[in-house]
Amino acid sequence: MKRELVSVIIPAYNASRTIKRCLLSVLNQTYDRIEIIVIDDCSTDGTSSQIDSILENVGNKIVVHKKKNEMLEQARLDGVNCSHGSFITFIDADDYIELNAIEKMLNILKQKDADMVQCKCRTFISIGKFLKIHYPRSNNRQSVVVLKKEDIMSKVYMSFFGYGSFNVSAWSKLYRREHLINLKAGGLQYAQDQYMNMQVFPKLNSICVINDALYHYELQGMTSKYKPNYMNSTKRLYQIKLNYAEEMHSNAAKFYSTIELRNCFKAQVESMILHNVDTKENIKKWIAEELMDSTYDVFDWLKLQDKCDMSPMSVAIMDKDVESIYDLARKDVYEWKWKKIARRILVHFN
Repeated sequence: MKRELVSVIIPAYNASRTIKRCLLSVLNQTYDRIEIIVIDDCSTDGTSSQIDSILENVGNKIVVHKKKNEMLEQARLDGVNCSHGSFITFIDADDYIELNAIEKMLNILKQKDADMVQCKCRTFISIGKFLKIHYPRSNNRQSVVVLKKEDIMSKVYMSFFGYGSFNVSAWSKLYRREHLINLKAGGLQYAQDQYMNMQVFPKLNSICVINDALYHYELQGMTSKYKPNYMNSTKRLYQIKLNYAEEMHSNAAKFYSTIELRNCFKAQVESMILHNVDTKENIKKWIAEELMDSTYDVFDWLKLQDKCDMSPMSVAIMDKDVESIYDLARKDVYEWKWKKIARRILVHFN
């Protein structure tokens, strides 16, 4: 009996350091009915030539070298539109998968007649060219958990609003193709995964979650570059989430989305301090001007809730206390830097 085709979609932009590792993890899969789709989003660092060289003699492939950078969200949608597989999985170009990942996820999806399978993810950081430090695997003893429609909407879906531990990313999942057709682009520069799956998950009747760590995710964290448009994208996504919360008549979804907005705001201030994007006084000026945006009026609503979050950062935002916001962010950056130094010392002596 002919085995069904799985499309592996890899968006790539300036991934010359990692694209070979990613592609080889797909080319060497134990499952052999794979269509590799690489959307090269106008890379400028040699990624394009690496892709062509590695896939030169590969038969079932689609490589798109875009002439204009249109960001990750559009690259994924382009990949879906030109795919032919009955099933689709996404891999980011700086990540990689276990060699039996597709076979194992597909087998479980078909055994359980599920609409999507999600595997565990093992996070790692790269130090130098060869050394990787992995975070520990999960100790969950239950190998497969099946979530039905009611669980997806009442429990899993809340993870999109910042509450719950379900992984809402596009990667580490195997989807039935029909659930990814006719998705809309949100025009977001960040959190595109969330917006995509906010459209997909209501379509699903069942999800299988397996305990095997089959996906390896390279953590960038605070060391990644400063993103000047991060808050604009965050606020746009926040408004989308509020619309969903209203449709669901869920104050909880609004509450947790607001906490998530606070965390993103705090992260942006920390990034500005860490990367020295401006003087101390100008960063404070940015904070004051940012808080004038009507989006932050929701913290007046938050203050009145029974489960009101009174963390120091939330209180500082409610009071528009620029000095406290800056000091809280600076303190966390300082602590992070010392942890990074300690980690480097430990790596050196190990």
